[in-house]
Amino acid sequence: MPYLLMALFGFTGSAFWFPNCELTLSAMANVDQVPAFNFLWWTINLSNYKAESGLLLGFATAIGSTFGSSFFYFMGRGALKVSKKVQEKIDKTDMSKYKRIGAPVIFVSSVTSVPPLSPLAVAAGIIKYRFWNYFFVSMAGKFIRFTIVVFASEGLVKLIKGLF
Repeated sequence: MPYLLMALFGFTGSAFWFPNCELTLSAMANVDQVPAFNFLWWTINLSNYKAESGLLLGFATAIGSTFGSSFFYFMGRGALKVSKKVQEKIDKTDMSKYKRIGAPVIFVSSVTSVPPLSPLAVAAGIIKYRFWNYFFVSMAGKFIRFTIVVFASEGLVKLIKGLF
């Protein structure tokens, strides 16, 4: 269940920018730290939803997030059909150099979120960067980022609990 939820939150976080992928992932990675509580007549124990594998949690988030950011890639592809001016400028520009540096730029953006991947995804669609190259490079970078978030948030929670 936590993997499916994070794939869904990854998708909505990237496609609609809500909820934030890193915040929901940090919360999901640490649900076992939340004590059980009562809501109306139910006792809710979030530790029942603890993910067994931080790597799988990061992977599920990366897959959902990559599908979500693919919307922006296809918006870029669709921009060519809408705007003749954009199409004319692209036809006049040598796109080979942009396609050559595409993978490293997309990967670094996916790992660091600097610059945000959404505008890069639109640009990749506009220059007709191969979709599957975009998808797998983006997913690899996001997997690294989200796995770091899982393990860093677990360590941070333990540090904070140790202080009190």
